[in-house]
Amino acid sequence: MSTASAFTVRAANGQLYALTMSPAEAAALLGLGRTSAYEMVASGTWPTPVTPASKVTHQVLTLPLLAYAGMPYEFVKP
Repeated sequence: MSTASAFTVRAANGQLYALTMSPAEAAALLGLGRTSAYEMVASGTWPTPVTPASKVTHQVLTLPLLAYAGMPYEFVKP
């Protein structure tokens, strides 16, 4: 998990995720390379919403990513 939040998400693969994750974590979930993910985020071609975490980094929103991957999920308290 990349960040702490009031809730986490348990995906169908059994993994727990925060509500946002780094592009590297998102790439691993989709089976993509880390460098490709960062390039896609920087160029605006990443297939799901991202949010700027600072001037140079972005976070991928977990729920749209899981939906894009066709992976069911449920909310759980940490």
